[in-house]
Amino acid sequence: LRRELGIPTDAKVVLSVAREHPTKNHAVTLAAHARIARAHRDVWHVFVGQGTEALRAEARSLGVGDRVATHAGLYGDDLVGAYQQADLFVLASRFEVFPLTLLEAMAAGKAAVVSRVSGCVDLIEDEQNGLTVPVNDAPALAHAVERLLADDPLRDAMGERNRAVARAHDWSQIARDG
Repeated sequence: LRRELGIPTDAKVVLSVAREHPTKNHAVTLAAHARIARAHRDVWHVFVGQGTEALRAEARSLGVGDRVATHAGLYGDDLVGAYQQADLFVLASRFEVFPLTLLEAMAAGKAAVVSRVSGCVDLIEDEQNGLTVPVNDAPALAHAVERLLADDPLRDAMGERNRAVARAHDWSQIARDG
């Protein structure tokens, strides 16, 4: 994915997987990325999902168009590869029921920064397997992302905890326990 999207191999990659829709709050995620990118030229944000190509114009207007990449859709091994190549997962939704993309990122061993909404906080325990931030708070989102990108041991430990949480949500496990 990095090669396909023109992302340098040494760049830090923050990944969001969600279609472009107001509830997914990509505008706040972009605003947070603009704050991060001022201080960290090596950080890219990749948005994967239907309609995310519309975010390119907004990224350019924020001055970060050269460090934002979009992909309309990845599936199967290509999507798994995107999770594996990312350093961190972000989901800044205004509303969630049960975010499968968050669970997928967790299964790939990624730490996550999520908004404090139902669904996300059902999977992410703040400071344990990720960080939670208030909804619509770009400065808090930027701070949380910067914190995890700067602390490899913390990010890695959270990612390992997420693998265990994801295993507990595996359908075969749920069916066996049901």
